[in-house]
Amino acid sequence: PLTIKLNEKPLSKSMRFIACILLVDKGDHDACSEKKSTEVFCQYNNSMHMLHPALAEHLYIFRVKAEVTSSELLSDFKLKSDDVWKIGECGLVQDLEIP
Repeated sequence: PLTIKLNEKPLSKSMRFIACILLVDKGDHDACSEKKSTEVFCQYNNSMHMLHPALAEHLYIFRVKAEVTSSELLSDFKLKSDDVWKIGECGLVQDLEIP
């Protein structure tokens, strides 16, 4: 799980975040697999993102929305299938860009 502290205590509002993960090949297969895609699941807000092709040492970036009711945000990144890949690193920052 990944926990970030927010600068201010929001009063139940929708916020946008930029999430990123770095895939790492477990070493049992080729480092690039165009035939084998994987899905990344951001457990906090139940959004699913398909990564295709799955590439080792590639930084994947995507936007997520979350209803925030406290000064901390807890997010859990998981791979739907972890037979080939694992998450090497992950991060989450508040998206301050106005839509």
